[in-house]
Amino acid sequence: MRAYLSEIERRIADTITNRITQTGEALVAVILGETIDIERANAMLRQLFERVIVHYPSGTLIFHWKHAPGHMTNITYAWPLEDAGYRGG
Repeated sequence: MRAYLSEIERRIADTITNRITQTGEALVAVILGETIDIERANAMLRQLFERVIVHYPSGTLIFHWKHAPGHMTNITYAWPLEDAGYRGG
């Protein structure tokens, strides 16, 4: 029974991984296309991520994955304000 459940768990994980990979590849193709289909790109992002937080002071986008609650990926999109000489105000 344990071997059977382990096999089912592995198949589910493979299916999720394949779906995420396919959606990610399709998203890259849409974004890098001659013209960007904003609606399609948005729909794909919504399939992959629960939310994206724009952390303005650090210049970071924090992506929260749908398939892995609690797991995040950070992408820097701008210089942190401190490094840019910003003092507030």
